[in-house]
Amino acid sequence: MLKDLEAYPLILLDQRCASRRLIDELCIQARVRLRITMELSSIEVIKRLVRIDAGLSVVPAIAVQEEVQTGGLAAVALHDLQQRSQYKMGAIYKKGRYLSLAARSFLQELQAYFAPGTRVGKGG
Repeated sequence: MLKDLEAYPLILLDQRCASRRLIDELCIQARVRLRITMELSSIEVIKRLVRIDAGLSVVPAIAVQEEVQTGGLAAVALHDLQQRSQYKMGAIYKKGRYLSLAARSFLQELQAYFAPGTRVGKGG
């Protein structure tokens, strides 16, 4: 659980990263005070620091998938983060730019897929 991380020095992504903002939001809700010793913008640097035992980190699972498979790093699921069922997502493009039929269709599919009431990850 997120509360268990209070006992460890943490190396986290900086607050410009969406996953870090999510962690901060969940900590506020759960009244958890993390001991953040470093904030970085590079997941690769964070992984190197964790490898030399400079602290623990919370990063997206896909960022450490290879290292976990090869045994270079270990991963533990944080149920507080897994139970969060709603994520804010967006698609951006330059305002006023012509969008091809394919691009417009893609945006429409995204909107339908992530529309309220649909189950993310259960697409058609």
